[in-house]
Amino acid sequence: MERTEPDPTAVPPPTQHARSYSAQILTFTARILGVDPDQPTTDAVLRRAVDLAGDIVLHQMPVTARREVVKAAELALPDLADAPRGEAALRLRTAARSLATGGADRYGRPAGQGQQLVRQMLTEMADRLETVRPDEPITTIGRQALIQATTMAPQLTGALQDLAPEITGSVVRREYGAQLREIAGAS
Repeated sequence: MERTEPDPTAVPPPTQHARSYSAQILTFTARILGVDPDQPTTDAVLRRAVDLAGDIVLHQMPVTARREVVKAAELALPDLADAPRGEAALRLRTAARSLATGGADRYGRPAGQGQQLVRQMLTEMADRLETVRPDEPITTIGRQALIQATTMAPQLTGALQDLAPEITGSVVRREYGAQLREIAGAS
């Protein structure tokens, strides 16, 4: 009998599409910030601009894929601390070009912010395990599927695989979620 479902561990992540969409989000964010170039770029303004740009670029994309692309765009954000919006727009356009042409996935962003995304994803994984079939066991394949359902970015997948404990023996989803939540709080 032929297997019709792909092995979840063998499916390569669609990084080129995510990079292209992420670059578009950075470009639209730059356009939004460029409207008022002399104002300061606060975290709240940047977050709102990225959210709005994500809505514009990704309006027809499924929610899970949207989250993936927005996370990739957030990783590619340059350091915009203390920059007026006009300067921030220039930095964002440079980061978008770099990302679109195959440049760095992480452009000038402090390493701690990548760790913050990983902690957030660990918490999302824990939430999913604790709410969806919490009393059922989780397997090694289930662990891998959970990681791939959370992110398709290779650098984030590797970080999650390093932090999420291997499944040995019988573990219930709720218990594994609690372990992930503990790791997210400690890292």
